[in-house]
Amino acid sequence: MDKEKFLKISYGILADENLTPSEKLVYAFVCGFKICYASIRTIATTLGISERQVVRCLKKLVKLGYIREVKTDQRTKAYKRNE
Repeated sequence: MDKEKFLKISYGILADENLTPSEKLVYAFVCGFKICYASIRTIATTLGISERQVVRCLKKLVKLGYIREVKTDQRTKAYKRNE
């Protein structure tokens, strides 16, 4: 049996009225990794939301300072939780 992976999310994020439920889910997904290299498609499929919605959520989370983009050698973007 595979071990399940659990995510911790701060109450501050859950209680933030400026964030939609989708933004909170995307934040939790990103925080599940030291650096999140997952594609927009992977995030969308995993969370059951559209790719366009994932992009909007990531942009807003970066703008609010919850996460940041991480430089990669590739053309893809990676994200990391701000600490």
